[in-house]
Amino acid sequence: MSNLNNLPLNESGPRKISEQVFRNYQQLALRNIYDAIKLWTKPIHDTTGYEIQLLALRDILRQNYHKTLGYFDLDAHYTLLLHFEEFKDSDSFYYFLQKNKTHRQQFIKESMYNIKHGLLPKPSDKDFAELLEILIILGCEFDEDIDLKYLWSLHPVNQPTASALNRAWEELEFCLRGMCLHIPGAVTPEQFQQEIWLRLKQTITAYLSKYDRILRCRNDIFSKDQPYDQNIVCYIKPPQDGEELIIRFCQMVADNSKITEAGIELLENQLQDTIRYLPTECLVKILPNIKDRALAYACLKRHIELTPKNDLKKLNPNFLYWALGLSVHGSTPNNEQNTKKILQSLPVLRSV
Repeated sequence: MSNLNNLPLNESGPRKISEQVFRNYQQLALRNIYDAIKLWTKPIHDTTGYEIQLLALRDILRQNYHKTLGYFDLDAHYTLLLHFEEFKDSDSFYYFLQKNKTHRQQFIKESMYNIKHGLLPKPSDKDFAELLEILIILGCEFDEDIDLKYLWSLHPVNQPTASALNRAWEELEFCLRGMCLHIPGAVTPEQFQQEIWLRLKQTITAYLSKYDRILRCRNDIFSKDQPYDQNIVCYIKPPQDGEELIIRFCQMVADNSKITEAGIELLENQLQDTIRYLPTECLVKILPNIKDRALAYACLKRHIELTPKNDLKKLNPNFLYWALGLSVHGSTPNNEQNTKKILQSLPVLRSV
């Protein structure tokens, strides 16, 4: 921990504030973090007001559930600021920062100072990740003076883990959720998303190779012991082995998530043609949305060949007509049986 902890709040920051202003701040006797947030977010009228508000922000950002590194004990945690729902004209903290340049720059400078000097309470990686992510998004959107690579290096997804499986699970979770879930429309910077995806892709590929024989014997990623469950939203614990990681990965692909198209491309390239990796009912919602028509056709061809006719007949007829069109368009001399199978699955048309 930085020895700057021994300095008073007005001196331990990117801007040193006078003793008089600090005394004025102390006399406010803020009762809780809500009072501090409301003080900081007020319009700024003069230098003294600016500095008092800056002290309020500094105090907020150094609050922990168990111990404050600020001046007042505001009995809360600094990430409450990121979710505060009483900002003028919007319920989004990020929207507030977008519209208020002075407050945005205060937030960035104070946060970066705390991170670099170890003045930021970090009771959990998730809390710390939220702050890192919002700073990264701000840096990308506003070209602020933020060292994005430095912040990214501190992100929990880039830290050592107990095992390769834990690391892969954290990478998969990151690829699924992206950055700043509470910020509408936030987009993870492409270079960081790709970096994590490539790491995850290498791990998944290695495990697909390792469990190739087991998967070929089963002919289906989802077995009776570990079936596809459309009600599963997430898993709390990391997988126990590489086979379970593959199953969870395919679960996320089948759930029409952020990684679905990239996941299908990976599985098409790495899995034997005799292995199914999508539940039949999921084909309907996934394949028409794949932008790469050649990839959609490859996935369709595999699953039509491996799916029993009775299961195909249960699918929505509109999807089957779409699948027929895609199959005919991408048809090869070796694919006539596939087209025939789709035709046989269509309901019989009766004249009125």
